[in-house]
Formats: sequence, C-alpha cells, structure tokens
Amino acid sequence: MASTLVSGGYHNCALTNAGRAYCWGYNVYGQLGDGTTTDHDFPAPVAGSETFKSLAGGSMMTCGLTAAGAAWCWGWNA
Repeated sequence: MASTLVSGGYHNCALTNAGRAYCWGYNVYGQLGDGTTTDHDFPAPVAGSETFKSLAGGSMMTCGLTAAGAAWCWGWNA
C-alpha cells in the first residue's frame, strides 16, 4: 500500500509504508530509477535496496531521502 504519491513532469512515484519506492510513466532520462530508460505504464520498483522516508518529483528526475538522512536522486542531472 502506498503512503505517499509524488509527481514529476511526466512520471509519478509512490512510497510504500515499508519505505520502498515505485515509479511509472515517462523514463527517457531514467527518472523512474529502475536502471532503464524504458517507459512504464505500471509501478516498477526503484533499483537497489534503499528505503526512503520521503520522495520528491522534479521535471525529469526524482529524489528520495533515507531515514538516515542520505539523499538519493535519479534521472536528468544537468
């Protein structure tokens, strides 16, 4: 079950109660965080084993903040 939903330019990400992030939508810059640039119509898990306490969606990127305070971002970084 999702506890948080954030939107970017043409993508969305959800954060589960367990802290796992799932993203879907446009992915040309890797903003879904699954290690590909393939668009997804349905939620796909963000790669890696990190869990997050919050997410933020940007135009073509997404960031997550871990419980330890580390920031992780994926997608367009120009």
